[in-house]
Amino acid sequence: MITYRIFYWGLEIGLLEINEQGQHRYTPIPETTQQLSLAPFRVLETGQDWGPPIPLLQNRINNARRFHTEQDITSVTDHFRLLMAEGGADA
Repeated sequence: MITYRIFYWGLEIGLLEINEQGQHRYTPIPETTQQLSLAPFRVLETGQDWGPPIPLLQNRINNARRFHTEQDITSVTDHFRLLMAEGGADA
């Protein structure tokens, strides 16, 4: 299982878990997501039980893997940060 803490504009907004089958489960932090306007990224507000990869997050992970930077994923083009949780990469 791989686990990422998800940040937007420096605020932690949720937790992404990726299982061995590549399915995603995303759990938002309501106290934080209510402070932000995440309307274009509805799944980041509502969450998702185990299911298909979330394209917004999966694309960032795939790009980071190309450069072996999947432990701490950031981009100059947006304000998202995906930080792999300690012990969150036993897959």
